[in-house]
Amino acid sequence: MNDQQNSVVQLLVQVAEFNWAEPYRQPTGSNAYGSGFFIDALGHLVTSYHVVAQAVSIEFYLPSFGKEQFQAKIVGVCPTRDVALLKATDESIERIKKTLGEISFLSLGDSDIVIRTQEV
Repeated sequence: MNDQQNSVVQLLVQVAEFNWAEPYRQPTGSNAYGSGFFIDALGHLVTSYHVVAQAVSIEFYLPSFGKEQFQAKIVGVCPTRDVALLKATDESIERIKKTLGEISFLSLGDSDIVIRTQEV
């Protein structure tokens, strides 16, 4: 792992909100914002489900790249735990590696050794 600063990303999500009460209307568009972090060198990111729920497109920003946007896709979600797994597109991974050399990521801890009420 290299510079931890680039492990955490800012997400910009284009959302299409479908109204079940008026299914004949076109979904309304809006933006959702959130944060996420890389969990491996392959470009997988973890974020909150509510950030990417009803997402049409997902972009993310890395601190070292300023306002340059990168694309990500949803791999899987768990709405009840409010967790989503994303993956940076191949093109995004290539651009990041070209500049930084590798994708830096945060290691996940072992949840089996954590005790309730333990300070994190």
